[in-house]
Amino acid sequence: MTIGEILKAKRAEKKLTLEAVRKATRIQEHYITGLEENDPSVFAAPMYYKAFLRSYAKFLGLSGDELIEMFDDSQKVEEEKKEFIERPAPFRYDNFKFLISIILFLLMLAGFIYLSSALKADPSLKTTDRPPRVEVAAAESIVEEFLPEEEPEDAQEQEEPAAQMQTVIVRAVGKTWVRIEDLDGGKVLTERTLNAGERREWQSAKGFNVRLGHAPAAVVVFNGKRVDTGTASNFGPTTLTLTKDS
Repeated sequence: MTIGEILKAKRAEKKLTLEAVRKATRIQEHYITGLEENDPSVFAAPMYYKAFLRSYAKFLGLSGDELIEMFDDSQKVEEEKKEFIERPAPFRYDNFKFLISIILFLLMLAGFIYLSSALKADPSLKTTDRPPRVEVAAAESIVEEFLPEEEPEDAQEQEEPAAQMQTVIVRAVGKTWVRIEDLDGGKVLTERTLNAGERREWQSAKGFNVRLGHAPAAVVVFNGKRVDTGTASNFGPTTLTLTKDS
């Protein structure tokens, strides 16, 4: 039974009306009704509810302490219920896995659509050729990247040969040692090791002495023309003398 039911049952047992209780206890009738209906909101604060409850219980011959203890226990239960309702829902790992699966699926779908569009726009992307293993053969595919554009014949005829500078370009397709010497005074322009992918360029009025530690690992272009550096089996040092007339 609730506190209100206990009070109401005891008052009925004594055959007392609300008016009779009001006169005897001097407790206003709406407070008595609030006690019997389990409505603490009628009172300004819990302390007033407990005070009136103790007085009413004493009048009916009940234990006020026991009823107040019942009230405190019920308040604790209500607070725990409220805290449980307001508590955020616990994280569920199953929901997280499902979300990750959806994201991965969407990413894969987007990649498939992008790849399909790219293949339609450029059919050449459907097949790729494996690069040749021989370093000299690999040089054939990259030499065009740094060859200078050919000038019209009439423009070349207008240039004065005496003022034209000689240009040498070295592009490493593998690791190789390189020494470049300027024929105009014998100055050493560079002496170093080039790694695959490195590209260097030098200019001279007369020409160059080019020494390669591993000739098949280098592509040499002199004045816009590729220079023969030897075969793939030539693993020893190679020296090239490059002049305007060579």
